[in-house]
Amino acid sequence: MTQEINCNFKSHIPRIMTVPGILLIHENKLEFKAYSQNNNPFN
Repeated sequence: MTQEINCNFKSHIPRIMTVPGILLIHENKLEFKAYSQNNNPFN
């Protein structure tokens, strides 16, 4: 079973910035995928 959650990743290196993306939970593995040209919520 796969769960997908839209989220923002807040990075503190080298400055504070927020990266929009999707959080995937699949087979006990947590993975963050940043939105890009090929991976966006409008595909």
